[in-house]
Amino acid sequence: RPEVAQTLLPMLTDDDALVRVEAVGALEPIAERVGPALVPRLEDPVRAVRVQAGWALRRQLAMETRAGRDLQAYFAENADQPAGALMMGTFHRDRGRPDLAVGAFRQAVKFEPAGAPQRHALAVALSHTALQVEQAGNADQASRYRREAIDELLMACRLAPRDAEMAHALGLAFAEVAKVSTAIEWLERACAI
Repeated sequence: RPEVAQTLLPMLTDDDALVRVEAVGALEPIAERVGPALVPRLEDPVRAVRVQAGWALRRQLAMETRAGRDLQAYFAENADQPAGALMMGTFHRDRGRPDLAVGAFRQAVKFEPAGAPQRHALAVALSHTALQVEQAGNADQASRYRREAIDELLMACRLAPRDAEMAHALGLAFAEVAKVSTAIEWLERACAI
């Protein structure tokens, strides 16, 4: 909503660092639209603000900058936690590196095997990696990645049976491997949730 963004934008220069951190975080979902307003926060005197701005602008963040180094340090500090591994995977996925995202998401699942969001994220990264591998001419490896993606989504749906997004993703995953009747079943289930 434009009025929300208009309320948050002036908060990016508030005297209170916590207000700036929260304003950047709240604007992160629309960073592509408000990116120019976030760029100055990459040079904020407070590290937490730089990290939040780096995260919001992760798709194009130059990692050799101060904010890039701060974000890398943040990842390193949180690498032994499920949320940290999930963030690292999201970072790689959003920068067009699903192969690296798979490793981070696998670590997130290892840290928290009962976490449906981690399994969903891993499955999506596996599916994207399958596309890359297939385009490179390795259909067998692509098939293995797709089967693993389905297994992860099946587990995610068991862990979160009322999550329509996961059921929808599973339906699409079955469609990718030409299991049409199963795909329809899961897509109908997603609509019913």
